[in-house]
Amino acid sequence: MKADEIPSNSPVLTSPLTEFSRLRPSVLADVVDRTIAEIPGARIETELTAALYLERQRLSRDRGNLFTRKRLKLDRALWSGIQHELLEPAALSDRAPLLRDVATRFVDEIGGRFNPKVYQFTTGVLPYGFNWLLNAASVKSVLPWGMTEDVRSRLRVGGEVAHLKRLAEKGTILLVPTHQSNIDSILIGYVIYLMGLPPFAYGAGLNLFSNPLLSFFMSNLGAYTVDRQKTNRIYKSLLKNYSTRILKEGI
Repeated sequence: MKADEIPSNSPVLTSPLTEFSRLRPSVLADVVDRTIAEIPGARIETELTAALYLERQRLSRDRGNLFTRKRLKLDRALWSGIQHELLEPAALSDRAPLLRDVATRFVDEIGGRFNPKVYQFTTGVLPYGFNWLLNAASVKSVLPWGMTEDVRSRLRVGGEVAHLKRLAEKGTILLVPTHQSNIDSILIGYVIYLMGLPPFAYGAGLNLFSNPLLSFFMSNLGAYTVDRQKTNRIYKSLLKNYSTRILKEGI
């Protein structure tokens, strides 16, 4: 869907996320360059060795499922190659390209996307999905004609909404919500829509991307992934630099 096909009153038109598909390659490249620049050349091997150790531990614990096996297979191949190269003398194997390979792989996994067409569709169907969840206690009530609960009657949007809308026109809003369940990101995104604010980018656990259907929608709604199982410093630096970079873009 092109911008001129979106209703003129849609908040998506005012969001820098609309341009993110075009910006994504340059944003990811910049994040990789910034992260590599933060690691002195003398420490590259140390950081790679530490990351290798932690990643091998993670991969030994993670058996994956039908939808994540390919990702785990690629991860194992990456770190197997890193291990092989690190066993070579430094004089024979340049460590800098290895660091770039790791950083590029990590940041491509982290980096979000945004599709205005998917956003418009999702905001239209989300109420039905939430209604289904609210009525899921009874098989009879989950049928469209048997539902008695409506998410719109349960939501209470209050506070300085008008002030927030004015702020969204002047700068970038950083939202730091409490976290109580796996549907928080989706519910908060819907509330942002109801408030008339432009769509936000948001961090979401990589575990939520194991479901192909949920992954499709979240991947096209500005979500960037956060893998709490990756504890190495290279990954954490990339995550920090990605968050910082999209803030600078006004996202």
